[in-house]
Amino acid sequence: MINKTSLFLVIGIILALVGLFVWAIRSVLDPWSITPLALGAILILIYVLMNFNMLVAKLSGRSAKAGFNSAIMVLITLAIICFLQVLLTRHSARFDVTQSGKYTLADQTIQVLKNLKQPVTITYLWNPNIAGDRGKAEDLFKEFRHYSDKLDYRFVDPWKDPADVERFTIGNEVSLNSSFVECGTKREKVTGVEEGSFTNALIKVTREQAKKVYFLTRHGEKDTEDMSSGKSVSYFKQALEQEAYETENLELAGLTEVPEDCSLLVIAGPQTSLFENEVAAIKDYLRYGGSLILMQDPRTVTGLESLLRESYGIWIRDDIILDNDPLSAVFGQTQLVLTIGAASYGSHAATNGIRDIMTVYPQVRSLQKDPALPTGVRVTELVKSSNDSFGETEIDRLFGEKTAANDPAKDHQGPLTMAMAVDWDAEARISDATKEESGTEPDTTSEEKPQGRMIVIGDSDCASNQCIDRNKNFMLNCVDWLCQEEDLISIRPKEDSGQPLFMSNVQQRIVFWVPVVILPLLVLLIGIMIYMIRRARG
Repeated sequence: MINKTSLFLVIGIILALVGLFVWAIRSVLDPWSITPLALGAILILIYVLMNFNMLVAKLSGRSAKAGFNSAIMVLITLAIICFLQVLLTRHSARFDVTQSGKYTLADQTIQVLKNLKQPVTITYLWNPNIAGDRGKAEDLFKEFRHYSDKLDYRFVDPWKDPADVERFTIGNEVSLNSSFVECGTKREKVTGVEEGSFTNALIKVTREQAKKVYFLTRHGEKDTEDMSSGKSVSYFKQALEQEAYETENLELAGLTEVPEDCSLLVIAGPQTSLFENEVAAIKDYLRYGGSLILMQDPRTVTGLESLLRESYGIWIRDDIILDNDPLSAVFGQTQLVLTIGAASYGSHAATNGIRDIMTVYPQVRSLQKDPALPTGVRVTELVKSSNDSFGETEIDRLFGEKTAANDPAKDHQGPLTMAMAVDWDAEARISDATKEESGTEPDTTSEEKPQGRMIVIGDSDCASNQCIDRNKNFMLNCVDWLCQEEDLISIRPKEDSGQPLFMSNVQQRIVFWVPVVILPLLVLLIGIMIYMIRRARG
């Protein structure tokens, strides 16, 4: 039979566990936790006193020695588990099962981290008295460290370490719950804990020299400053600045050449032709290895058409691409779509990472590659429309009468090219001073020639504020390739769109203690009871 005093032990253990559980959940010793703990301890003590001689005999018997050996084996097993845990912590693999990939770093962030050549330090000014994102920041910094041992981070409490905060003080103001990214003598302040902000800061502090992007003006190009207009390119310009490019508007009409510090010239949707001296300056700029992105809308003439056709083998067609709406066809209707989505992409650095993303082009004209390209010129068709698309050549009728029909005899048949990338072996620029010193033309055949690059798109709205969210990666990839910053070409960090689960402190403790502590103890307790019952039955 079961020893009646065993009930004191069982009930005592249960009460003690209840008291420990309540203490863990409420995090304070109060009557709700002290009472069951005290009662449980008293019942266990009663059991020990009532069975003292029996317990002494069992502890000195053969079964006690076997139990001791079992305990040793359990400890060895736990030690092995702890060792494996340490090993897995240092050599871990991460799996993000969230729908949006919330806890996965963007390709660009990973590339920037892997390409770090100098030590980078992130300092987070943490104030425990003000609600902040220290936990989120620490998780993000750990992810950074996983990809680069060149990056280090630390948390500084301004109240405990005031001397360490002085160099981060701007004026008399200390930005609490903010971060500072440092590399050498460069420093960038980051407010908030968004991956994209830290990625941009890392690019800025590690880039040796900022490259300058000029936006051509005075020909009806898209505005670069108006943040409220969907037609402007202000968000595109802002995105460039976030990636450490310097931007400036350029009036080329009064100049004889493109500025020497121009890494990229952007011509975004001019409505009138460029002046002859501007065309000549751009021709000279490209001849010596310049970079250009031309976004030319339908029904416009820039004056660059002959240059592109004769020197680089790109024909800008006088049409507008239309496509049949597949949803309208389901209902037996015919509706032509002006906003064209990319159906396919060419193999090129600018299209890396976006092959599963549909970029859009409102009112786009088609481009054609010359079958006989000039010597040293290489052309890649970047973006193409669908097979059902066609290039309407009677544009005036389309916008005047609001009608269009695919006439194979006149119209261009899909798929049609909407964007092209060109690169060529440019000439080395030789200064007059060099000529005068040598007296002859220097021999540049043995030197590595500069490379010119250009991207032509048959639409400028693709970079506008209304489309930049969908086209941002593609447009920035184009700029990175044109500026020969291929290490930045990738998918940029996503905005955090996840829905967090908010729990109180009590709820968090319940989530921890129930599966981690209570359930295993319950299984252990059931096992002890079964053992005692079998033991009593002989």
